[in-house]
Amino acid sequence: MSPALSRRLGAALGLKPVTPAERSRVLRARRAEDWGDLPASVQKLVLDIEGRPDVTAGQVQAAAGMDTHPGGEELKHYWLHGEGAAKWSTWTELYHHLLKYLSPGMAKRTAAEWFHERYGDWPGSDTNKVRHGKPPRGHLVGPG
Repeated sequence: MSPALSRRLGAALGLKPVTPAERSRVLRARRAEDWGDLPASVQKLVLDIEGRPDVTAGQVQAAAGMDTHPGGEELKHYWLHGEGAAKWSTWTELYHHLLKYLSPGMAKRTAAEWFHERYGDWPGSDTNKVRHGKPPRGHLVGPG
């Protein structure tokens, strides 16, 4: 593949929103040496992709799982690794702290995600209940 074609396809796939199927169709055509060697259907697809607006940095961060709300990553760092980490040990404690900054629904989801990230268990799981001295719901704890 010529460097120019490689750069063109790389820019189209790297800066534009594409589906996995579109990406696969373009990458399968990578044996082509020049633009004229690409099948007409792939040329049309690449032109369509090039006409789309560029993906913003925020969209890339959101797709990667980063919090794109203003101050979101700082809030997460504070409550998971900073001074706020010492202020909670249960989901309920974290939830009540987060209510000062987030809506109730968002605080529930965020508290569950951060609890899971910190302890490795989801808040309502049997392994979490047993770790806190409560009986499990069934006879087995963990995969059964």
